[in-house]
Amino acid sequence: MWYDALLRFAGTSMSAQLEKPTGWIGRLIISRFLDKGNAQLNEFCIGRMNLTEKDRVLEIGFGSGRTIADMARTVEFVAGVDFSPEMVESAKSWNRRAIAEGKVDIRNAAVSALPFDDASFDKVYTANTIYFWPRPAQDAREIMRVIKPGGKLYLGFRPRHIMEQLPKQIIDSRFTPYSPDELGKLFTDAGFPQIEIESRVEDGALDSYCAIITRPAS
Repeated sequence: MWYDALLRFAGTSMSAQLEKPTGWIGRLIISRFLDKGNAQLNEFCIGRMNLTEKDRVLEIGFGSGRTIADMARTVEFVAGVDFSPEMVESAKSWNRRAIAEGKVDIRNAAVSALPFDDASFDKVYTANTIYFWPRPAQDAREIMRVIKPGGKLYLGFRPRHIMEQLPKQIIDSRFTPYSPDELGKLFTDAGFPQIEIESRVEDGALDSYCAIITRPAS
C-alpha cells in the first residue's frame, strides 16, 4: 500500500499512528484517514445519542476534532480529551470559535485519568479507542465515573471478526479486538451490566457497532 513507504520513511507504523497520531504524519495524514474511516461509525453512533441542547458531552479520542464541532452545534457543552498533542492542536484549531465562546473544552489527557469531576457529563462518546485502553476494566470505571447517574456511554467499535480481516500493516499486536459478547462481559465485570449493542450494515466491510452502556441511577 502507498502508505507503507511513507510510514517507513517517517520511521513509524500505521498501527502506532492509529493508536497515537504523532508528528507531521499524524497531523496531515492520519487525522484525515481517521475522519474518513470513522465517518459512518460516527454518524451511526451519534444518531443513537439523541443529543439535546441541555446535554453536556465528553468525547474521548477525538482525532481532528470535527465530531466535537458537529456536536457543539446542538448541545450545551462539549469537552474532549486525546493523548496525542498533535490531535489536541488540530481540535483546538477546528473548534477555535466554540472554545472562545465557552462551548468546547479540549484537553491533552488519557482515558485512564480523565481530568473531570465525578458525574460531570450526561453522555460520553468514543469511537475506535477501546482496542488501545491500557487497563480496560479500570478504564471503563474511569469513564463511568465522570458520567451522571442514569447517563450513558456510547462506544463505537468494529468487532473482532471485522478487525481480524484487516491487513496486518494496520492491525497488529497493539490492537485488542473484542466481540460484542467480550465487550459486554468487560463492562459487566467492571460493574456496569446495563449494556445494549446495536449495529448497522455499511457499504464495504466495516459495519458500524455501537455499545450503549448506562451508569446506574443509584
